[in-house]
Amino acid sequence: MGLYIKSTFPASSAPLTNVKIHPMANIEGILQQLRDERDRLDRAINALSSVSRTGDGAQAVRSAGRRFSAASIAKMRAAQRARRARERGRTSSTSTSTKNGHSRTRRRISPEGLARIRAAQRARWAKVRAAKKKKQKK
Repeated sequence: MGLYIKSTFPASSAPLTNVKIHPMANIEGILQQLRDERDRLDRAINALSSVSRTGDGAQAVRSAGRRFSAASIAKMRAAQRARRARERGRTSSTSTSTKNGHSRTRRRISPEGLARIRAAQRARWAKVRAAKKKKQKK
């Protein structure tokens, strides 16, 4: 009783289409042909998936944007470390920096000053509402 193997993919070497194989006859040769066929199919799948970028073998496509050199990346990292160290060095959250880089303490408005500002603002809005009412009565 013979065993028939039919390949649906044409091989670059001798195809396995309708080949009659006797059981236990030249098993190593058959295995080698199947390995060759598998390798050829893997190459074809990789080639197609690299074109479509949707297959399993697709690799991430790098953007065509700017790329920084290792030296420039090191400079950016050092600058960021310095900025963070400068921020950590400030003891109070109320300090701010001036143009020359020196920090000074931020001034605060006294509660009395805030009360005067609020009262003045309430008076301004009262005038606006009064003018609006007067205009509606006409």
